[in-house]
Amino acid sequence: MKFGYAAAFAALLLVLLPGSAHAYIDPGTAGLVLQGIIGGIVGALFVARLYWQKLKAVFVPSSSPKESPGETPSNSKRDD
Repeated sequence: MKFGYAAAFAALLLVLLPGSAHAYIDPGTAGLVLQGIIGGIVGALFVARLYWQKLKAVFVPSSSPKESPGETPSNSKRDD
């Protein structure tokens, strides 16, 4: 049984720790990575903007309950 684990570990090391690859990375790769980073930041800001009120409610508790926009004293009906 221990030999099976040792063989699997050795095979994993051979796959994960290769020698030098002598590969060429295109100069456009840096632009692609930069676009991905900027896109991630803009996406996070967009999501934060969508949920701004909920995020604000977590960090700044309201001191008094707010009335809904339709509930004003002039709109209330009186029974005379």
